[in-house]
Amino acid sequence: MVNDPEIIFLDEPTTGLDPLARRNLWEIIKKIKQQSKTIILTTHYMEEAELLCDHVAIMERGRILALNETHKLIERAKYPYNILFIADKVDKKIFEKITKLGPDIENIFAKQNHFEIKIDTKEKLDKTLKLIQQLKPDIFTVGKTTLEDVFIELTGKTIKE
Repeated sequence: MVNDPEIIFLDEPTTGLDPLARRNLWEIIKKIKQQSKTIILTTHYMEEAELLCDHVAIMERGRILALNETHKLIERAKYPYNILFIADKVDKKIFEKITKLGPDIENIFAKQNHFEIKIDTKEKLDKTLKLIQQLKPDIFTVGKTTLEDVFIELTGKTIKE
């Protein structure tokens, strides 16, 4: 970069790149950040913003809907935690207990016994995990919501719109 600038503007730098080229560019951006440079990055790829950015502004039609540190935006999501699991047998009594905790439960991918549970507090996450373990799931993963989920939540967009 000519003249060793303090501020670098990158407008959709990974658009059209294959996955390997995209990750290589991410490494270059990380190295630039390590030099204490300020990078202003515009992107439609929320995964990229979540990985590379310390602060994010979520915008719609030129208006800032949210501006904060990436992890703080994710924490303010309606459901910051999620559990995905597959269980051969579904015990209705355990599901009733999970439902009483108030999470959003859905059968995903229109597959039998594939579930996603979205949870709003750490306390409910802990209780729900104990109940799911009683189901003896074949597979389960615990995760957090993503910046993409937050973007969709804030913009309120659906495929129909």
